[in-house]
Amino acid sequence: MKRITICLLTILTLAGSVGAQQTRYVISFTDKGTNPYSLNHPENYLSARAIERRSRYGITIDSTDLPVTPRYIDSIRKAGSVTILNVSKWLNSVSIQTSDASALAKINSFPFVRSVAGVATRMNTAFQTKDKFLVERNAAATQLKEARMMADFYNY
Repeated sequence: MKRITICLLTILTLAGSVGAQQTRYVISFTDKGTNPYSLNHPENYLSARAIERRSRYGITIDSTDLPVTPRYIDSIRKAGSVTILNVSKWLNSVSIQTSDASALAKINSFPFVRSVAGVATRMNTAFQTKDKFLVERNAAATQLKEARMMADFYNY
């Protein structure tokens, strides 16, 4: 009976993962394009506090500080049934959610798109550690490991 239950659970798990469709993607852009922002006027896209901090530490403002070209974001948004989840100016990319294959094909055909990569779903680990003794044991093991590292750190 136990073997049948394990086999049944395995089959159901595999069947569920096969039918799952990827819906989240990261779109990377080739460049910052015809960006309306300029490196000569960082006050248009950086806060006064950020500019002051950069001048204090001698950090120059470069193209990675420029926002993603708004025209690129608008084109992605208008490609079909697409929801923009996040925009990263440093990575020059956006993350989207869609199940529309034609929208993905259209996005991939844009000349300013470098790549379209699927993002794997991950399971929430909160439900996996409900055993309080297991959680306490893991915490104790972590503390012991950190204590050993500190002891070795100062041992010449």
